[in-house]
Amino acid sequence: MSLLRTLLALLLSILLAFCGGDVKAGDPVATPPDAPRFAFPGLEESLSLVSWDELGAELVALQPLLAQAAEEGRAPARVEPLRSQVRARLDRLQKAGLAGSGPQGVLLHPAVLVNAIDATLGGADCPLTAAQAADLRRIGGQFLDQDRARRRGQGAEPLALARLLEEIELKQRLMLWTRHALTPRQQAILEPASVRGRVGCSLFAGHSILGPYARPIAYVTRDELVPKLLTDLTDRFLLNEAEASIVRTHLERFARRTAGRGTARDLNAEAALAVAQATVELRRELGKELSLRPAVRAALRSDIGFAFPIEVAGPLVRAEPMRPAGR
Repeated sequence: MSLLRTLLALLLSILLAFCGGDVKAGDPVATPPDAPRFAFPGLEESLSLVSWDELGAELVALQPLLAQAAEEGRAPARVEPLRSQVRARLDRLQKAGLAGSGPQGVLLHPAVLVNAIDATLGGADCPLTAAQAADLRRIGGQFLDQDRARRRGQGAEPLALARLLEEIELKQRLMLWTRHALTPRQQAILEPASVRGRVGCSLFAGHSILGPYARPIAYVTRDELVPKLLTDLTDRFLLNEAEASIVRTHLERFARRTAGRGTARDLNAEAALAVAQATVELRRELGKELSLRPAVRAALRSDIGFAFPIEVAGPLVRAEPMRPAGR
């Protein structure tokens, strides 16, 4: 199949040359059907494993539904089938070596992202121009090098959650650079203004990677937050009574830093990232507590999830789990 696409591209270039047609900087760029627009050395075969036309159509259909879910507080019935289809394609890319944390991390892999943007905008009848395509190819290549360097240096960071935040920081910068290459209309297709900065509502945002790893801890008053956080950590890391007492002291400081950041009315990305960073600091502190068993300290280092306190109004009956994009 990849050979066929290569031949199609070659035939297209010959035809343009034969007809004397020039592709101007402002003209949309033609791509052989279903081929990835941007190929990068060593990734050509991996990128050819999915149908980019179909993935683009699915992303075009999915993003407005996520925006609708953000407005109405519940996901339309079509969301989950579409998510499953997108997730299956991203899983295929991940297994082929296009690394990322979860499906969203794979979608924001530099080589995947620029092709997904091209496919999505093409599916929305707002394709890239030749100049934009050149910009995205350059940006994708630059960030691909940065991402490879980041992954090579991961051994120096012992905390899995800190490594996740490093990935998110890089991919947020990648999205910022790609947005600069696009028109306002194209930007709105990828990320409608109504969902910008909302956890789990935007496909093309670095913070979207974080959603699946956040465990919402709902509370009404701040007095009940520390006991709930302690119960969460005790159950997750199988703390004994002495360890729970040590952890509680640290959690009191953590609660002061994080209480009120997340609310049921506004699950914003800035708050989620701040809580995740506070969790990294908490785990660094706990890692120095030699009274904790080595197995507990090792589990704290390897755990990529984190508790996300969410303040709710009125009596609490049941905490509903977040339903982030790509999950």
